[in-house]
Amino acid sequence: MTCVVNCQSPCATCFTTNPSACTSCLFGYTFNSQSNACTSQTTCTNEVCVTCPLGTIPSTSSVGTCTQCTQSSNCARCNSANVTSCVSCLNGYYLNTNSSTCVACSNGCAVCTSANHCITCSSGFTLAV
Repeated sequence: MTCVVNCQSPCATCFTTNPSACTSCLFGYTFNSQSNACTSQTTCTNEVCVTCPLGTIPSTSSVGTCTQCTQSSNCARCNSANVTSCVSCLNGYYLNTNSSTCVACSNGCAVCTSANHCITCSSGFTLAV
């Protein structure tokens, strides 16, 4: 088993021959199977719409604005009821479901689902089977 180029954000998974052609999307994005692209989910309230970048969520107190996730810069999306609680992480980190925090993948791992489960290697590394 070998490693391939990392998918480009906001792809969660992509074609091995094209890292910008998504096969699934990160949380907060909608997958378009016709174009193999991910589009930011837009939240609308009282005819005011907002699309928030990674690391933020639509504000519950101020319509049309985004609120920063306060956990860390490694949090891709946080809980709308508790901005210190991550629900998804950026590549290179995995979600610790017990603490709702993002934890760094092991050395040489670019995308992981836990401390011991690497999906994609960093440049110069190969998956060990």
